[in-house]
Amino acid sequence: MQHRYAGDIGDYLKLAILRKVSKIADVAVLWWLHPDEDHNGDGGHVSYLRAPEKWRSIDPELFDALDLLMQQKVRSVAGLEHALLPGAFTFDRNEVPTGTAKRRERRAEWFRQQSASVGSAGIVFVDPDNGIDLRPDADHRASAKHVTVKELLTLARNGACVIAYHHQTRRAGGHAAEIAWIAEELLARGAKSVSAIRARPYSPRVFILINADEGIVEAAKALADQHAGVFEWHSDWTAPTASDEVAVVVDAKGWDATVLTLYPEMFPGPLGASIAGRALREGRWGLEAVQIRDFATDKHRSVDDTPAGGGAGMVMRADVIAAALDSVGGGRPVLAMTPRGAPLTQARVRALAAGPGVTILCGRFEGIDERLFTAREIEQVSIGDYILSGGEMAALTLLDACIRLLPGVMGAASSGDDESFETGLLEYPQYTRPVEWEGRTIPEVLRSGDHARIAAWRKHQAEVDTRSRRPDLWERHEDARVQSPSGARRQNRNE
Repeated sequence: MQHRYAGDIGDYLKLAILRKVSKIADVAVLWWLHPDEDHNGDGGHVSYLRAPEKWRSIDPELFDALDLLMQQKVRSVAGLEHALLPGAFTFDRNEVPTGTAKRRERRAEWFRQQSASVGSAGIVFVDPDNGIDLRPDADHRASAKHVTVKELLTLARNGACVIAYHHQTRRAGGHAAEIAWIAEELLARGAKSVSAIRARPYSPRVFILINADEGIVEAAKALADQHAGVFEWHSDWTAPTASDEVAVVVDAKGWDATVLTLYPEMFPGPLGASIAGRALREGRWGLEAVQIRDFATDKHRSVDDTPAGGGAGMVMRADVIAAALDSVGGGRPVLAMTPRGAPLTQARVRALAAGPGVTILCGRFEGIDERLFTAREIEQVSIGDYILSGGEMAALTLLDACIRLLPGVMGAASSGDDESFETGLLEYPQYTRPVEWEGRTIPEVLRSGDHARIAAWRKHQAEVDTRSRRPDLWERHEDARVQSPSGARRQNRNE
């Protein structure tokens, strides 16, 4: 919320909803107040006040109060508070912390004060400038224009219904699909129920009702039904129960990944889909992407400089990256994705997946000032002998390799045991129906039902393929195979 929005059509519709539900329970209004900006025309939709025949019937008393507010040219949340009265309302208009310096610490303290101001209200209304931040690194970002899911669910812990404003985006599938997605995300993170009332005029905005009781739902839905051309009710969603087929993991102790990057928007990327995405929503692993530029100290937010001794390109600065690294909690290995690193192996992936998580540094440009690696404990890792534009794609690869090994992520516990590299060999060839395709038939042994023969065939094929396609891997496999239990290499009979 910003003072300059006060009294526009969005506020009229928002306050009409609040006045309606305030008949059911007391309302605590957290304005989530952001300093006024002047880079756009937001807050300018006040022409509705010149068309009372169309708009006044929604809430005549409120309409008249806002009309008077505009005539007096008083645009502030204090004016809105006056327009809301009489009613069972309390207000908190402390400004949300902005800027990057210690923003998470300042946000945490500010939010504690916000939570304390709620008191015993049965409804908590949250009015962030842009709405709910559903990005995996939302808590780390601490965006002044958003409320995080964690904050919303904290406000709902004492049994209150939380109503949150959300400015809708251009998400694929349209506004209804976005509302359903928000509901699913909230339920996956611990909400018991979600409903929504969308205000249609002008900017696309929706009000998300979290854990609303029957009386609140009925009041909001009645308003939507009465003014169907203005409001739009969206069906209720509820969390699965213990008897439901799919269990939702809430507040589980997960495996956490922090990625330091110049392009946080690249995450979770493909990790937000398929089994990794489902595991992320279930809380089996967590992700935050940290913008390295936030730790630059000059007005241009510089993160790089020319290479010492001359040469092409730019080098990422050790001081800026060190500040970013030092802001991240410890206790996890720190990896830098770089072609100068040691090759990533399945054994290293297994070790990382068995730990508490990982912090990954994504390089760009010509590389990172070498002094960073002598000043901080950082493991340099490469995913192959080729060059990428930056470390982000390598980080996604490493994370995917780890996530699939986490408990509960892949169906059966043994589903990945036979895959390439898990046994030191390439995986054996795979076949499926139809039995015959373009004159090619599935090998008879795989159709025999003889499990011993099938296992022997698969082992033989894995050895043949590894020897012919990856002689380097075969040599390591042979070296490991001929080691004695004491660690001494056995004498080859042919030597």
